[in-house]
Amino acid sequence: MKGKLDNLCITYIDSEMKSGATTARELAKRLRPGKQGPPSEISDWMRTHTDKDALVLCVDDFAGTGSTISKGLRKFFDQKGIEEIRDIFLNEGRILCYLLYTFPEALDRLRTEYPKVKFLPINVFGDEVMALDPNAGMFENEDEINFAREMLIQIGRELDPQYPLGFGDISALVCFNNTIPNNTLPIFWRSGTVNDKPWRALFPRA
Repeated sequence: MKGKLDNLCITYIDSEMKSGATTARELAKRLRPGKQGPPSEISDWMRTHTDKDALVLCVDDFAGTGSTISKGLRKFFDQKGIEEIRDIFLNEGRILCYLLYTFPEALDRLRTEYPKVKFLPINVFGDEVMALDPNAGMFENEDEINFAREMLIQIGRELDPQYPLGFGDISALVCFNNTIPNNTLPIFWRSGTVNDKPWRALFPRA
């Protein structure tokens, strides 16, 4: 239809101002779907395309623990008035979720919680980007890991009392060109005060 893929809808999980929405918009420029927008605005399109072998593609740039995507999908699926068309799309495997980067734990969680959604990761991070994982190879032995953990928790608590090792306590070492996930160690992205002295983040979050 005028160069567009009428049977494709591209949406995103988080809010419009987050990086996942930006990723979805960039993908939409390349694929030219017949419909794009937030999940709350695609129910009418799904209803008119139920019998047209159409696909709903949810896009996000990063999954750390999977909690944000899980909540977003639950909010989408729990909308009133879409139960019938939602079930049709799910049962026929026509709802997909593309993840640009993810941790394996997040992927396992999402596939368990939403077995009828097809999750397709582009890049899956390994142990090497988890600072305190024994398999990361950053420290020589368990004593060094424990010392590093205590130090990171001590500093991290002053910057982010709830998650001193990053959201979900992942202790990730991940930074993108335009953003840094909150799963990454707060010492890299949160400014504040440590021991009554200013702490300036190397990679501040927008």
